Amino acid sequence: MEDEKDQPVGRRNPAIVRLRSLRRDAAERAKEGLLLAEGVHLAQEALNSGALIETVVVSARLARNDEGRALLREIERRGLSCLNTSDAVLESLQDAHSPQPILMVLRRPRWTLDDLLGASKPLVTVAYGLQDPGNLGTLVRTAEAAGSTGCLLSGSCADPYHPRAVRASAGSILRLPVVVLQTETMLRCLAESRLTVFATDASSGTPYHRCDFSGPSAILFGGEGSGLPPSVFDAAAETARIELQPGVESLSVSAAAAVVLFEAARQRAQD
Repeated sequence: MEDEKDQPVGRRNPAIVRLRSLRRDAAERAKEGLLLAEGVHLAQEALNSGALIETVVVSARLARNDEGRALLREIERRGLSCLNTSDAVLESLQDAHSPQPILMVLRRPRWTLDDLLGASKPLVTVAYGLQDPGNLGTLVRTAEAAGSTGCLLSGSCADPYHPRAVRASAGSILRLPVVVLQTETMLRCLAESRLTVFATDASSGTPYHRCDFSGPSAILFGGEGSGLPPSVFDAAAETARIELQPGVESLSVSAAAAVVLFEAARQRAQD
């Protein structure tokens, strides 16, 4: 007979009610210092990154393939708290369009400005006013892939620990330092730093491949549609222009970041 503790828990289970609240409420996630990681890939990233895992929730579907069974064995080996539930209950806890058979509740990493700026040659990605969590998560992933030392978020950016942002980051949010600052504080920190600050624009400035990103640098990327406001744009020492073909108004912020950050990575690899 199956042990009672292995019986699937229902929607009214206190732990499930709490997780449903965490999914909806950014303030509650922030207060408790938690994030929700959905799916097999993020679960594996959490285990590999050494993240502090508070709770694991799984459905029977996880054990239907070798990858899922291996994940379950590792969860058991580590003695992690694990709740079994139905696919329907697990779906109610997730933001994904295609619900996954596992969800982990993780402690957020705690980063400081020193984590972003303490490298011998920092490359800081600054996101200003990105309101879509998916776009923000993709930007964090792009920044890590290009060798950025961290992301500085300002201008009422979306919550970097929103479930969609976490999913879009594909695990980068667990590894790359991310710090959120108010606009005035962010501008002051950049002004007092040893970084050369670059704004990005599609219509003015120096072609991005002619900018010198080889030294300590911060690169500013504006929000979808609105771009960078004058007060932030004017804080940059130089503007990097991404030249577009006629008729194309702009790139998505993640595409613009990929273009410029990988150029910075190319220059730094030559040093």
